[in-house]
Amino acid sequence: FFQAEDGIRDIGVTGVQTCALPISQEIAAEPTTTSTASAALESYVVSDSDGDNGNGQRYLDFYYLDAAERRNGDIHLFGKVAIPEQAKNRNTTTTTTTTINHKFVSCCAVVKGNLRNLFVLPRKKDDGEYVEWPKVHEELKDILQPKCVPKIAGASWAAKIVERQYAFDDPEVPREKTSYMKVLYEAKYPSPDEQLCRNGGEHIAKILNGKASTLETFLLKRKLMGPCWLRIQDPIPSERNVSWCGLELQVKSPKQVTRLDSIVPAGTPPRPAPPVVSVTLKLKTVLNPKTAKNEIVSVSAVCHKRVLLDSGTDQSPHLMTQVSLIRPIHLDDDPSIIRQGMAKLDR
Repeated sequence: FFQAEDGIRDIGVTGVQTCALPISQEIAAEPTTTSTASAALESYVVSDSDGDNGNGQRYLDFYYLDAAERRNGDIHLFGKVAIPEQAKNRNTTTTTTTTINHKFVSCCAVVKGNLRNLFVLPRKKDDGEYVEWPKVHEELKDILQPKCVPKIAGASWAAKIVERQYAFDDPEVPREKTSYMKVLYEAKYPSPDEQLCRNGGEHIAKILNGKASTLETFLLKRKLMGPCWLRIQDPIPSERNVSWCGLELQVKSPKQVTRLDSIVPAGTPPRPAPPVVSVTLKLKTVLNPKTAKNEIVSVSAVCHKRVLLDSGTDQSPHLMTQVSLIRPIHLDDDPSIIRQGMAKLDR
């Protein structure tokens, strides 16, 4: 199953995969929104004039469908936003129930400023008391620099004492509320060695959360349990193209991304999810006796223009398009024969 939006250039995508192939204008649900999305980001941003000092707030409501993590620590969120007509006229506290009749454009939101979160548990001394924090800090400094955080301008780490309650399966970690040293540094830098996190050192018993990915930390801290509406505060244009989405933007901090249902007034009806275009693919292969390799001999695709994510979908034939491509088995001639045959098809 492929979600046939404008596509993603990244392969490390979780959940429902998004097709990176261009979608035919003949079967696309929104053939005009891609050109609309080339306009300035400001046309999609809503300004709230009731902010402090009269400055107001700038935000964009974004329906999150999928996410990907980059090696540089950035998180890419993929989803949809309403075209400017709907975005400009939408009140901050009012939720419409006719979302499925609106037009949407695919969007990629780049979240920068992600931090790696580590929790350091100190060792206990012979008297049962924990090792003093300055000793833990000194040992941690030797662990992090320069192996994890380089000693260069702009690269740093910070730590503070916090209380947390462990809830997993390691019997060596106390279950009661315990003081940890929380460590933060840029997500583009690696975690300490896994064995060191597990076994600790002279003054450190364990380093927890070392194996957590940047994406996992982001989803947990922002409480994203699946596709949902998000409010993105103060978005700015993306520095460069990172996807095939019609609209791209970025934010400087993950704290600018908030679940919409957590900030609207109590009792506000949930906003319906936007419809998506979906494509189902079927491949058929046969074994070539000469090469002993499997060859694709047919490809079939069914595209539905308007799949609803939170209610029943209309299965009317006029919303679906089907295409099948078949080639001769064990074709050893020039592949141009296939192209010539396809050229004769009625487009």
